[in-house]
Amino acid sequence: MTAEDRLTDDCQREKADIRREMKDWLRARPPEETRAESERICAWLRPHLGEGTVAAFFPLPGEVDLRELLAELAPAGRLVLPRVASGALTLHRVRDLGRLVPGPLGLREPRADAALVSPSEVHVFLVPGLAFTPDGARLGRGKGLYDRLLVNLSPHRTTIGIGFAHQVVARLPTEPHDIPLSCVVPPQDRAC
Repeated sequence: MTAEDRLTDDCQREKADIRREMKDWLRARPPEETRAESERICAWLRPHLGEGTVAAFFPLPGEVDLRELLAELAPAGRLVLPRVASGALTLHRVRDLGRLVPGPLGLREPRADAALVSPSEVHVFLVPGLAFTPDGARLGRGKGLYDRLLVNLSPHRTTIGIGFAHQVVARLPTEPHDIPLSCVVPPQDRAC
């Protein structure tokens, strides 16, 4: 085993430990705390989204609950949500949250016939994660779906990591394929 292989193995172990810790924390968090912090995050986001198209995510249990914000964006035709297809994320316009269907990873996602949207049409990307650093490093759930989506974006696109204050940590192990975000909410020292 080479030194590079050992570093990669160490990085993967550290990522797995952080994922486990954050998932345990999210499961144990009282729902009223999740609801209150989600409301504060959505209130902060509203004036920072601009008037363009917003790519977001339908929250998994315990994640920041963006549903109220999604319900505001959808009827105006501004909401885009991901759909898992062949191990990648495709983006689709959503005008009615009631038409979302269960996806392969337990996510609510657009139906296959929802209008496809190019990432270049999106102005702001709201990106989920299990942990973030103030400077935009992100630790997802380990499938690499968002990294593969974000890698080809223009550097002028705004990508905002969405998590609770507890999920913002001083340091995360990163690898070359990990794509840094523009900023993290709750807001840190780095402006969006």
